[in-house]
Amino acid sequence: MAFPAPIALAVLVLLPIQEPPPPQAPPAPRATPKPTVREVVFEGKTRLSEELLRLQIRTRAGTEYSQETIDQDIKDLAAFIIQQNKTAPGGHLSPAELARSTVAWTTIGILGMLLITWVLARYNMRWIARRAAARRAAEGRDAARP
Repeated sequence: MAFPAPIALAVLVLLPIQEPPPPQAPPAPRATPKPTVREVVFEGKTRLSEELLRLQIRTRAGTEYSQETIDQDIKDLAAFIIQQNKTAPGGHLSPAELARSTVAWTTIGILGMLLITWVLARYNMRWIARRAAARRAAEGRDAARP
């Protein structure tokens, strides 16, 4: 079906007039500040240095806060600490070295106790000798008085 030319022209001219004005873009939402990490603090007793622990985590001061990153850092730290606890600081001793070390430290302990016992015995003997001398002196004075 063909439109006569004047009707077709009128429809084309009316279409832009009848078209509603373009919708206004909603105002841009205010940019909410994203939370950032102020500082990373390690608390509690540890034999590991703070620098070594910081190398094991991805969270740094000044970075954007992410609960997923925090959770992963906690898991990584736990795994690292468990691994460090499984390995001895100086390495493992062979059974022969362990036996030698045990005998050496036991010998040192026994010799230390013997030395302490000898020193205390010498002190006690001097104390007993002084008390006996004081008693004899007191008995001598009592015997001298009739």
